[in-house]
Amino acid sequence: GLYMGGGFPETLAARIADNKPVRDHVRNLALSGLPMYAECGGFIFLSRELVVGDRTYPMAGVFDLSTHVCARPQGLGYVAAVVDKPNVYHPVGTVLTGHEFHYSTCTPPHDNSRPDCAMRLTRGTGMHEGRDGLIRNNVFACYTHLHALGAPHWAVNFVAAARVAAANRVRIN
Repeated sequence: GLYMGGGFPETLAARIADNKPVRDHVRNLALSGLPMYAECGGFIFLSRELVVGDRTYPMAGVFDLSTHVCARPQGLGYVAAVVDKPNVYHPVGTVLTGHEFHYSTCTPPHDNSRPDCAMRLTRGTGMHEGRDGLIRNNVFACYTHLHALGAPHWAVNFVAAARVAAANRVRIN
């Protein structure tokens, strides 16, 4: 499995964009079923592109979303979410708490469809229209940063998904 934590990819956007082999490799792993969990900066890396000022940088392209860096925080503070779509990490009905701190916002896919998110926020901003937690295959990507002790099922489910991927010969090399 691959865990991608937070950070500020906009500070390294040109270097990320220039590293096409890694971007392609991560996208191919995601599409092949490798379990991935990405928070904030990790989510931005998995988007289609990152817009910083007047520059657009390609990202891994796992999700057909564009992220745009803004001058002021777009999400700041505590998050409360209810999981309402099946995924390999969080059971439906689970209430999650965490925090968000991001200067970016998302725009919908090219076809203007609503992003397929697994969480309905009761507090916080998230990605789009009170939603967070994009899902695709075994990938879960969100702005919300969880504390592992507040969601003890998460690590167990991540390891279980990684074991299944290893048994199915999904490889990272």
